[in-house]
Amino acid sequence: SLEVRRGRGTLVADIADGVRFESIFHEPVIADGADMRAYHDDGTPAFFRHHYSGGSTNSFGWYRLRRKIPAEFAGKNLYLVFEAVDEDTYLYINGTKAFEHSCESEGLVPDDIWETPFSCDVSEFLRPGQEDLLAVGVYNRAGMGGIHKPVYVVAAEAGLDLAALQQRVRDGTDVLPLSDWRFALDVGKLGMDEKWYAVDFDDAAWAPMRTHTGWQGQGFSGGEAVYLNTDLYGYIDLRRTGQERQLRELFTELLVQVDHLYPPFEVKQRYGSAAGRVEVTRHVDGDTWYCGVMPSFDVDDKDPREVILPFPEGKHVYDVRAREYLGPGGPIDDTLYTGRPEMYAVLPYEVAGLSVRAPQRATRGESVEIPISVVARTDDMGPHAVRVEVSLPDGRLVEYLARTLYLPEGEGIYSFVPALNSLAGRWTVNAVEAVSGKQVSTHFEVQ
Repeated sequence: SLEVRRGRGTLVADIADGVRFESIFHEPVIADGADMRAYHDDGTPAFFRHHYSGGSTNSFGWYRLRRKIPAEFAGKNLYLVFEAVDEDTYLYINGTKAFEHSCESEGLVPDDIWETPFSCDVSEFLRPGQEDLLAVGVYNRAGMGGIHKPVYVVAAEAGLDLAALQQRVRDGTDVLPLSDWRFALDVGKLGMDEKWYAVDFDDAAWAPMRTHTGWQGQGFSGGEAVYLNTDLYGYIDLRRTGQERQLRELFTELLVQVDHLYPPFEVKQRYGSAAGRVEVTRHVDGDTWYCGVMPSFDVDDKDPREVILPFPEGKHVYDVRAREYLGPGGPIDDTLYTGRPEMYAVLPYEVAGLSVRAPQRATRGESVEIPISVVARTDDMGPHAVRVEVSLPDGRLVEYLARTLYLPEGEGIYSFVPALNSLAGRWTVNAVEAVSGKQVSTHFEVQ
């Protein structure tokens, strides 16, 4: 059972296992920061929030964790995967500096580095079967900061990139989550010269904490109950002013970690960081993908973003709205404009053209059948849509004859009956393939 008490901006929840959650919000919500705290019944911290630098004041947060790496990880390459740290990260293992992910080392700006995932090979530092000390220093320039997304040890073969490691995490293959840390925020003059990362450093006075504090889940009777350790009040107002990013990140994390919902692909800017909040949807029709990409119109910055769209290799990509061929599959460069949706089609072949075979002559009042087919270098034609329009001898478009044909295997019949009182003479049929923009016109005599 869950008992909830609300008062003066504080939400307190008493959980049956003896842990009490408490969220204290400052106005405006999230924009000026939020304390996310939890305590055991004896008053000692159970979890700790992101550290908060308070406006433009720079601050350090310090994290230490002792963990025995499974002995079965021996003989494999060992990686650390950080889903995101806000902002600069300095990693030490058993007292030795192992990795740095900072604005200076990565060439990133603070607005990008805080949400950029990264990984590092720590095979030479970790000792499977023995206890290791991991120490992380996080430097934050403004707003909330710290390790705000999950951290994992992954055992795998050599040479895996970040995307491959994240897939291993999703699969749960040889993965060790790291979440139970000890934490200190700007304790005196604690800095690099204080050896806070040393194996024998005394961190007994530091607060026990877990990263990933925005929500907590508990499995129950085949399902899962989720405690959302934040407040939704005022979200719409925050969205209108572009300040809802942290709540969006929280819900994205919730959907991925609890419901295992992932977008078809991640849109990134050309220099590698995430391209802000972009909605990606995908419809599959046979071997053809239709991908909709929609940058949010009222959040983040409003400038056009040059992005990379990671379409699969061996496919052919089209900009459906522009009816333009973008090239063979793999990463495609494009520009997204705020609030303007884009539609892409991914085909297993390139469309070469259209074939429209009209009869030489037709009679008013009698049915006319015109075979239409898509032309491509393949024996396995997929589904296509073709827009067909008919014009009279005087050039006027016959609107009631205009039609969009769905061709399940790339071919079909367009049929109509010329009205008895319609003009005699040379009629025109124009067909346009919807994805590629390939078009063809043909003529026939109506008498």
